[in-house]
Amino acid sequence: MERVDVDIAIISRGGKVLICQRKAENTFGGCWEFPGGKREPGETAEQCLRRELDEELAVRARPIEALDVIEHDYPAARVRLHPYLCEHTAGEPQLLACQQAIWVDPPREIVDLHRGEIPSGAGSYAQYFSTLVFVNGETRPLGYCALNGLVRLSQKESLSLQVLCEAAPTFMRTSAEFLGYCGLSTLRTFTQETLAILPQLQTKQQFTALIGSLALYANVLNTWNLQYFPWNHGSEYPARSSASGRRPAHPAL
Repeated sequence: MERVDVDIAIISRGGKVLICQRKAENTFGGCWEFPGGKREPGETAEQCLRRELDEELAVRARPIEALDVIEHDYPAARVRLHPYLCEHTAGEPQLLACQQAIWVDPPREIVDLHRGEIPSGAGSYAQYFSTLVFVNGETRPLGYCALNGLVRLSQKESLSLQVLCEAAPTFMRTSAEFLGYCGLSTLRTFTQETLAILPQLQTKQQFTALIGSLALYANVLNTWNLQYFPWNHGSEYPARSSASGRRPAHPAL
């Protein structure tokens, strides 16, 4: 099976993220997506993103962080999606290869969480930074590992629909409940509704579509959370210098 590498730019500007709508006549016409495209032979990811953003939207963006690779098997090829958090640097989006391009606001629950507005009061020692750390550590594994993993397992002919439906709650329930306690109540509700629907499914294709939709939502939440996470606090814990071999001086406990 042919392998296709696709680089994706998750471009932020002023707290918003750029998304594009595919032209109606294209494959998956009308669907919304992050800008990007197929990496050409010999290209680096950065070169691919620069070319695709110029061809599609006439904008420039600087890659900041590479996120986990997402794989999906289509009938003709295995597609490997390489998402990158990017910072907008120049240009207003022009509709060169899509029918719409808009800057979207972050989910309200992510904004509230990073303001410390958590209905459950989750936190430790009269602060909520620990909650931000927990959410950062739980959201990615739920989306990229557990849910994406279930989607991949659903492609295996050796696994029946019954086995998949019996295994799914073990992968999903605990993390979603904890994240709901930490402020992501919509994710918890979607997960509960998904688990309730599982006994009604008739085909593995339905299972793939259902879990895939929840995975997409969880992965989008993770992307927004990474945008808002206060990474500057890490300056208090600098990495050990490879040159001196010295350990960093930690704050007094």
